[in-house]
Amino acid sequence: MISLKTTSRTPKLIFETLEDRTAPSIPTSSSMFSSSSSANFGSSITFYDTVSAVSGTASPTGSVALVNPNTGLVLGTGTLTGIGSGSSQAQITLPNLPVGQTPIMGIFIGNSMFDTSLSAVLNETINPVATPTTSSLFSSQTTANAGTPIPFYATVFANAGSASPTGTISLVNASTGATIATGTLSSIGSGVSQAVITVSALPVGTTPVKAVYAGNSNFSASSSAPVTETIQTVGGYTAADVANAQQELRNTTLHPEMTNMWTQVKNPPITNGSSNRSANAYAAVIDQFDVQYSNAGRYRPSNQYNFTRCNIFAGDVMRAMGAPLPTKGDIGINGPDGNPDPMTANATSINSWLKNGNGDWRKIDLNSTADRATLLAHVRAGKPAVASAPELFAGYGHIAVLRPDQVISNLDTDNIGSLVVSQAGGSNYNRANLSFVTGWSSRNFQGVDFFIHN
Repeated sequence: MISLKTTSRTPKLIFETLEDRTAPSIPTSSSMFSSSSSANFGSSITFYDTVSAVSGTASPTGSVALVNPNTGLVLGTGTLTGIGSGSSQAQITLPNLPVGQTPIMGIFIGNSMFDTSLSAVLNETINPVATPTTSSLFSSQTTANAGTPIPFYATVFANAGSASPTGTISLVNASTGATIATGTLSSIGSGVSQAVITVSALPVGTTPVKAVYAGNSNFSASSSAPVTETIQTVGGYTAADVANAQQELRNTTLHPEMTNMWTQVKNPPITNGSSNRSANAYAAVIDQFDVQYSNAGRYRPSNQYNFTRCNIFAGDVMRAMGAPLPTKGDIGINGPDGNPDPMTANATSINSWLKNGNGDWRKIDLNSTADRATLLAHVRAGKPAVASAPELFAGYGHIAVLRPDQVISNLDTDNIGSLVVSQAGGSNYNRANLSFVTGWSSRNFQGVDFFIHN
């Protein structure tokens, strides 16, 4: 006895078994073949089930069912049509067989004139089809100096479904085909994965870099458009240059001012003027002060006086960039000796000074699309910029330095917190997102001002 099951996709068969009927007078035989024994998922496959009368010339009539004999599931049904003396055929097309191997048997249901018969089992193989993908590549810094670590953001999108692509993606020289570096994809949303691959060994000159996703059995391969990366040496600083500058500033014999905040840093090893701006030079100036260095007493928060030293760090960076922030003396405050105080003014005073347009600084209007684009392009070109606020928290202001190595492609009012900064404060960070280090995001950045300097 063969028990048949039906689904909502197939007509319901009006019988439970194939034996409970009066024996017909004409026995039959069934045979079956398919249009393809192996096909890709989603392909439509036609099955041809032929039923022949064992004796006589009358052609069998009635219905044929295609059944999975392992499960009893009815996959489809069709009506017999005469094809010649004593034979009839039903053509049944199945469009959505599952991936893998499915056994299929044709069953002639029979009627009062013709007996039931079963075909031999066909094993139909359905191959998986990889989901098409699209790849893109974004460089955080398309112009840099030799030795600069450059984060590349390689993203793979699934063109259908919500599953995120998996596997590895490589950065490849689009001209030579040589692999530069490889990263592992991680899901960042429905149907989207990304790998952040940092490269610091690109040759001097221009290199076209593209992202190449090899794909796998579930997701097809794809490649991004190339990004042209320019590596320069003129006026540039390597990672070794920055490390040497950090060591020099840690030498308290050469730089005793690094142990306190009351005086200015004298002759920092790396400086940069408005006539020779570059992203590499700006990053080198910032990084030489190594604000996260645990022994950098100049930038550590003061428990004794209950204040942080965001202003001291920002002041050091901007003086080295030729875009000085005011000292206390500049705003009319004298030191214990009666002379103008050389210490950098506090963050609230700096904010007021900047708003007044002093020192060739210009305020950015974050509600202006053009100004937001200017801010992002400005820092990426290696020009100084700061985020500044007066007394927003507990009576204290704050100031942070915007870095040149930004990762967002466009600055909107809803991703201000993604700007990358360096800062001293309650905690010191050489490189972190603005929303993470300042707490300003809790106020939706209301009251926070951005300023640029050439």
